[in-house]
Amino acid sequence: MPPASPQYEIISTPSAMPGDHTTRTTTASPPSARRSKWKRWFFGIPGILCGAILGVFLGWAVQTTEPSAELVSWIGMPGSLFIRAIKCLVTPLVFCSLLVGMADMLAVGKAGAIGWRTGLLYLTTTVIATIEGLLWVLLFRPYFSNRNTGSTTAKVAKLAFRCDAPGQFLSHFANGTVACSYDATFNSSGGASYASTSTFIAADVNGYFGVASSGYAKVSVTQAVQGQLNAMVPQNITQAFADATLLSIIMFAIPFGVAISQLPRNAHVVAAFFREINMVLMSMISGVILCTPIAIVSLLAKSLSEQKDLKSTVTDVGLYVLCAVLSLFAHTYVFYPILLRGLVRCNPYVWIGKMFRAQLFAFGCASSMATLPVVMECIDETREISQTLSRFVLSLGATIGMDGAALGYPVAVVFMAEAAGIGHIIGTVEYVMIIIVSTIGAIGAGPVPAASIVMTMTVWASVFPSVPLPSTFAFIVATDWLVDRFHTAVNVTCDTIVCRIVAEQVGETLNGDSDEAGMQVRESMASAMDGIASHVPGLKDALERSDAKQHA
Repeated sequence: MPPASPQYEIISTPSAMPGDHTTRTTTASPPSARRSKWKRWFFGIPGILCGAILGVFLGWAVQTTEPSAELVSWIGMPGSLFIRAIKCLVTPLVFCSLLVGMADMLAVGKAGAIGWRTGLLYLTTTVIATIEGLLWVLLFRPYFSNRNTGSTTAKVAKLAFRCDAPGQFLSHFANGTVACSYDATFNSSGGASYASTSTFIAADVNGYFGVASSGYAKVSVTQAVQGQLNAMVPQNITQAFADATLLSIIMFAIPFGVAISQLPRNAHVVAAFFREINMVLMSMISGVILCTPIAIVSLLAKSLSEQKDLKSTVTDVGLYVLCAVLSLFAHTYVFYPILLRGLVRCNPYVWIGKMFRAQLFAFGCASSMATLPVVMECIDETREISQTLSRFVLSLGATIGMDGAALGYPVAVVFMAEAAGIGHIIGTVEYVMIIIVSTIGAIGAGPVPAASIVMTMTVWASVFPSVPLPSTFAFIVATDWLVDRFHTAVNVTCDTIVCRIVAEQVGETLNGDSDEAGMQVRESMASAMDGIASHVPGLKDALERSDAKQHA
């Protein structure tokens, strides 16, 4: 039987005039509506803020009592499970997202030179954004505390030998031999947890051993480059998935997506299969992200309880947010105007000013997809770009135009290492790898839920496969609700800048020609746009809302 409908009480009350009665209807709020409101509050920004505040107070209270390692580990258990759940889904999610993203990007070839010109512009701005982010965090690097977050010391010295291959360690086998093999317990996210087969215990009876400042072996540039190149070309992709060597998986997913895009139309069941898997994984990770208000309490409390200087910790987090915001503002109001002025010869600040409403909306909702109709409306109001081109460029930008995210990944990764006291593990090769992986992640990952959190973990695991995720990652999670809003505003601005440049270069302004060739190009762009919209969740609905508002 269907559930009973909520009851509504009809109350008849006399009016001020004799003989006249007015009927007043009182509507009781359905319980489901009250529950939905509570869920939106708990799982939204208010819940995350409350969780962060509670985590800070709990961490401060525990830190003042000089807690035992066992207590700290139990406090961090919910957060550790949260991180493990995300890492469990990151590997297949990154593979499917990159694969589908590459296939959809190559689909814009249907629009000919315009599609490739647009894609090249997005790639250029993304690479420059990544380099800018790295330069900004290097500027702030000397001001981070650069300390070790772990306050617990081992009673015995544990020596582990480091192998050249990423993610592998020395192991003792049953036949008495010792060789390099992958050890999942050593590479766990919970910290340094050593398997007995790969650990050598050294009892320092006379107190002779000194404590080295670095727990990681220094390697030459040649060894580092060769190690990264070996990771880029895996000899066993199944082993790469098992070991969660994300750099190998990323480099395998890119040609896989290219190969899928070249299949005949009747063989696109492969692409459809991976798109469905990608949507399932995105749904699963969305469910995990809902636990952020609970996880943030555990992550912050554990991280702060291990700090010896809470004042320096607060300063570091403030410097991280300041570095991220300043770099985003510089990219928006310095780099974009230079690019627009150099390629279009117009006043860039006038154009950016016309997009202010879209930027404000993007900051408020923190969703590029939800902002898409507002961006289209702002561009239409300028009466400078044809709707066909703007729809095409903005549709493509909704999937690959992620300058804000690309700029934020290097800032987050370097901050995590420096604040955790392991900044020395980042050398020249690692900086280059951060740029490459951040660029690939920003372009290929697409609209992944909680992209900043997921992709920061991905970049870290790709560049430092043998180094566990530091506890300072909790600060990235705690500030993501604010920093991600600036990322979204920059992403939207990037789309409008690229749209204006492409329109000027291909003559698709409203003053451009309308010859037969131009009509064919517009039809080709419309076809490619429809293809992209059919594969990206939410994009088709955003386009339909924009068109409906335009016709209204």
